[in-house]
Amino acid sequence: MSRPSPKAASRTTVSLSDEEIRSRLPLGSALEVVRRSMLDAEAGTFIAPARVHEDADSDSDQGRPRRGPIHSVARGAGWYGYASTEGAAFSSGAQGGREPVDSVVMVRDGETDELLSMAVGSELARLRRLATVALAVDALAAPDAETLAVLGGDPQLADLIAAISSVRPLTAISLVDAGAEAADLRASSADSAVVAVAGADMDGVLGALAQASIVLVLTAETLADAAIDAAIDASALAPGAAVIALADAVPAIDGVLAVPTPGLLADLERLFTDSPAQLEADRLPTALERRRDEILPLASALAGRPPRSTPSDRLGMICVGLAGADVFLLQHLARRV
Repeated sequence: MSRPSPKAASRTTVSLSDEEIRSRLPLGSALEVVRRSMLDAEAGTFIAPARVHEDADSDSDQGRPRRGPIHSVARGAGWYGYASTEGAAFSSGAQGGREPVDSVVMVRDGETDELLSMAVGSELARLRRLATVALAVDALAAPDAETLAVLGGDPQLADLIAAISSVRPLTAISLVDAGAEAADLRASSADSAVVAVAGADMDGVLGALAQASIVLVLTAETLADAAIDAAIDASALAPGAAVIALADAVPAIDGVLAVPTPGLLADLERLFTDSPAQLEADRLPTALERRRDEILPLASALAGRPPRSTPSDRLGMICVGLAGADVFLLQHLARRV
């Protein structure tokens, strides 16, 4: 009797919880996996089309229309997978910003269609978000960048700052309208000077931006985004500064991608994104539409191409989340179980 081929043999599906993912994939490893996903997507060996979302229903959530489920698909060498999230991938946090919500992520064999791995939770999305920010800072910020200004609050603020610190040791952090997170960070920070600035204090905001070599802009209801965006332009930034803006994963109900401080970003010398396919599929805020054809893939900088023409160029990064990156992370994990 002949033995079944390895392809025909049944394999046990690897099912991972958030706790297991955290124990098996530290941020440093996740950063390298997400880096590879972007490079492979740029090379065409990882197929990650734009995520899609179903039409919103007629109900509302806290007075705002509710968005339908979000779906992502992805295909790599010998495997494919998909992720599905009910509603926004990141829900509104109590202090503003975005909290990840549970997704179902699956990976299947590309030939047999066998289910290889599955994860239900939010850890893959959290790691992908943190890794993307760290990669953007590493690729776009000056090598000696050490000062950070954060506009807005976020439930993951401490993790985001830790991710940035892993690639650029920080000596000073200014938090603009960060909410309760600011007090916690000031109390726990031993290596960096942390200063809280009220968004209404425009002189304080401008002072923080002028001294920052890295600016992190968060999508947050607590941030007086329109007022700040109208009051600042690229001249408010230090020469060579890098601005990392976290956009919502899917467009708002009006179909426009929610990118914070679009006016500031539109004034910068060069713009990048982690997902050109997503930007092609979505409408951008009016200020950014005129720059649409100039937005470069972050993968180009990750591959070693200089992001600046001159050291003083100010760069911007629109983080929308590479569709399928969560699937890429899961298949990486599953192969090592």
